[in-house]
Amino acid sequence: MTTRSTLLLLLLLASAQRGWAQVPNNDVSDASGNLAGGTLALDALVDGSLNTAFGSGALFTVAHGSANTAVGWSALSGYIDDRNTGTNNTAIGAYALEHNTSGVQNTAGGTFALRANEAGHDDVASGFAALQSNTTGSYNTAVGSGALGTNDIGGNNAALGYQALMGNTSGGYNTAAGVQALLSNTTGHDNAAIGSMALLNNTTGNNNAALGDSALVSNQTGGNNAAVGVGALGASNGNNNTGLGFNTLSNNPDGNGNIAVGSGAGS
Repeated sequence: MTTRSTLLLLLLLASAQRGWAQVPNNDVSDASGNLAGGTLALDALVDGSLNTAFGSGALFTVAHGSANTAVGWSALSGYIDDRNTGTNNTAIGAYALEHNTSGVQNTAGGTFALRANEAGHDDVASGFAALQSNTTGSYNTAVGSGALGTNDIGGNNAALGYQALMGNTSGGYNTAAGVQALLSNTTGHDNAAIGSMALLNNTTGNNNAALGDSALVSNQTGGNNAAVGVGALGASNGNNNTGLGFNTLSNNPDGNGNIAVGSGAGS
């Protein structure tokens, strides 16, 4: 072990000892394997085990939860009047998973990641404000700053990229990969967007597939469309259209049931 690593370990252990000194009045006779460092870290612990908290207010309200890891200011702190009973959560970053109360098996990495989560479970958020507004939505994965940032109750979504699916609130089973892919989606479900700004303006449209930068970029409410290629179905807001190739059907705003194959076809 290097000298630097040894010093870091000693500092962490010293912080842990100071943290425990701040909770002398709690009945922690049934608690075991917990480590805390920072003002009010693990302050409400009663019988939880295998918790690790470093940072002011980290895991502040956990009384019975176990196997949680919180690193950062107010990470996994919970509400003062509603004890945190969550288990198997990991929060790294200031305010990450701050409001968690009963959510389990969540992972948050980044400032404000999964901040509002209360009961959502099996969510993964990595990046500044990723899944920030999530409260009860579950089985979501967000990687990138602002990804799924306003999601509240939507579940089974996957967002990869800066602001991917950022506007989603309750839509489910959506997949977005690329900068601002499905950015404006709110309640739309079962959409797939791969490419920068693919399905950018979709709000309530369902069952759309867009592959390529700016594919189906103007669609808002249309459904059952498939666009493959940069700019494919770029102006479309209709239904049941298929465009395969660069800028196919790019000037068809309201048509339905069209099929175009080849670069610029139907434009």
